[in-house]
Amino acid sequence: MGARRRVSPGHPRPRLRRGGVRPLVGQPARPPADPGGDPRRREHAVSAWVALGVLACGGAAAAIRYLVSRALPVRPGHIPGGVLLVNVVGALIGGAVLGLAERAAVSDDLRLIVLAGVCGGLTTFSTWSVETFELVGNGRWRAGLVNVGVTLLLGLAACAAAYALCR
Repeated sequence: MGARRRVSPGHPRPRLRRGGVRPLVGQPARPPADPGGDPRRREHAVSAWVALGVLACGGAAAAIRYLVSRALPVRPGHIPGGVLLVNVVGALIGGAVLGLAERAAVSDDLRLIVLAGVCGGLTTFSTWSVETFELVGNGRWRAGLVNVGVTLLLGLAACAAAYALCR
């Protein structure tokens, strides 16, 4: 242990830091005020405009998904073509955005708007799952397995191809 440093009588004593610990010699008694707040919070903060963009694009994409599903209704015992189409297109868009973002051609805000809004509103895991479940539940095991395989293969292939082209 070292000797305690004596403070001159006119010198104010350093204040305690959080947790009751005195600052080390040469350090300010309190951390300097950060006018922008906690940088970790700012890093993850989403502006109101970005949130509005996600909401608007998500709503528009969901409306497109609805129109596609109406235009390509599910025929009994067959793979749901409308859901397959929107999921593959969503994977294609997602891959393109990831590729563009890697070379900094897309801002983080636009990436969030397109991935969460457009792709999130356009694609549908829940409907795909329900329709696959219905195929299997109606004894159409082969069609259900084909639906799973085709959706995964085409979706991953579309995502990878778009990523490779846009990177």
